[in-house]
Amino acid sequence: MIKTLPCLWACALLTVLSSAQAGNPKATLTVGGQITPPACNAAFDASSQVNFGDLPHRSLEASGTLLAERRANFDITCAGPTRVAFVVQDNRPDSAITQTEATADGMPWPYQHPGNAPRHAWGLGRIDNIKIGSVVLLLRAHSSLIDGKGPVAGATRFLARPLGSIASWPVDSADETINLNPTHEYSFGTPTAVVPIKSVSISLAVLALLNKSVTLPSAQEIPIDGSVTFTLRYL
Repeated sequence: MIKTLPCLWACALLTVLSSAQAGNPKATLTVGGQITPPACNAAFDASSQVNFGDLPHRSLEASGTLLAERRANFDITCAGPTRVAFVVQDNRPDSAITQTEATADGMPWPYQHPGNAPRHAWGLGRIDNIKIGSVVLLLRAHSSLIDGKGPVAGATRFLARPLGSIASWPVDSADETINLNPTHEYSFGTPTAVVPIKSVSISLAVLALLNKSVTLPSAQEIPIDGSVTFTLRYL
């Protein structure tokens, strides 16, 4: 027993030294960085504040008044070629006279293409809980530019599809108007593929309809109060 003790101590010491000298056999390389989103801006140009001015109540039509078309330019600019779409939100929901209501009440209605995206009426606010009227927004493809050029049938043109869809774009146009509505998104390319763009200048037609003169109060000023927000989406 006494003779074996030195061996036991020596073996124990060798084991400790071996463990200490082994060290850490692993090292980790961390790979980092950041992918930044595209830099695009959306804006209406300085001339695009649509104001119909002062309209005397006596000038309103008994069956409803269609105001003369106004134009607005919606511009998208990107630092480099980028695939984008835009969506449109009504900030005066439930205040618009719908086409169904107008037709039933014998009122006129602005032209809207029957097939280029669903028709929609945007609100102009209320007075004494009475609907002031509606505005129709149309994308005028033939008056718009994509990367400095007019849209071309069979090539890059304006597109529309239902929100949430990841399929092809069922609406496309190089010359016909496209109806703007809050249930769709709008982009640029071909029905099967959106193309990256650097700049787009979109000509919008603004067509307003005011309620019947006998329906709107005549003893007070009535502010026409339409508000629509355009928002870019990166694809």
